[in-house]
Amino acid sequence: MAANGISQAALARLLGSSGIASEVFSGKRSLSKTHIKKLSEAFNVSADLFV
Repeated sequence: MAANGISQAALARLLGSSGIASEVFSGKRSLSKTHIKKLSEAFNVSADLFV
């Protein structure tokens, strides 16, 4: 995120909720398939990087 200049707020918009983003950051929640797809498209990388 830092390398791409993405803030936690921007990540929250990608994931659909600030609560989800916070839980992912803290390790309390795993990324869903939908989240992985959104992130891979946003960062233009393979979804495998998030699995």
